[in-house]
Amino acid sequence: MDFARHHRVEKRLEFEPSTLCAGIIERSYAMNDLRNVTVVTKAVGEQVGCGTMPRDARTQFSTSVRMEEQHSAADGKLFESVEVTTLDVEIPNPSGLWVTVIDVEDGELAVLRGGQAFLRTVHPLIIFEYHEVTRTHFSLDDVRAELGNDYELFRLRLDGFLDRDLRQTWNCVTVPTTSPFHVLISTLITDDRPKLSTHRSVSDALVGGNR
Repeated sequence: MDFARHHRVEKRLEFEPSTLCAGIIERSYAMNDLRNVTVVTKAVGEQVGCGTMPRDARTQFSTSVRMEEQHSAADGKLFESVEVTTLDVEIPNPSGLWVTVIDVEDGELAVLRGGQAFLRTVHPLIIFEYHEVTRTHFSLDDVRAELGNDYELFRLRLDGFLDRDLRQTWNCVTVPTTSPFHVLISTLITDDRPKLSTHRSVSDALVGGNR
C-alpha cells in the first residue's frame, strides 16, 4: 500500500491466486483511492498451466501452489484449482525500472525461471524470501545461476540495511550492477552497523526517501 501511493511509483502489478484474497486486495486499494494497481488472480511460476492450493481461507497467508492435481489430503484438507502464469507472459513488453518482490512459499526459483525475458530486458531489483524452509527447495547458487553475473546478492537485515552474511537469512536482495539501483543500494550496504528496529531503509532508498 505504501509503495502504491508513493508519487514516484507509476504502477504496481500484484499476483494473488486466491479469488477471495484477490477480491479483498482490490477492495482495499479502491477504499484508499489507489488506481495504479492491477491485481492478477493467478499464481506465478515456471510455466503456464493449472495448479492447486489449499482452500482453507485461514491459511491463505502461508499456502503454496502445486502444479499437480490434488483434491484432498489425508487430513481432510480440501484444495482448489488455480491458474498459473509466468512473468514473461504477464509482462510481455517490460520497460523502465522495476522492483520485484517474490514471496511464494518456496516457489521463488520457479518464478525467476518463468521470467527470463523480463529479467534480461529490465534487470529488476529483486527481493525474495529465503529461510530455513526455502533452503530445502533451492539454493542461492541456483538463484545466481538464473540471474547470471550481472547481479550482487545481499541479506536484507531486520533494520532494513543490507550485508553479505548469507548464512542466516529471511529475505535476500539481488541488485543489478548495471542499473541505477546499484548506486542507490550502495548507501545501505554495511557489515558492522548496529541493528535497529525500523524496516524503512530499503524502501526509502528505492522510492526516493530521506535516506
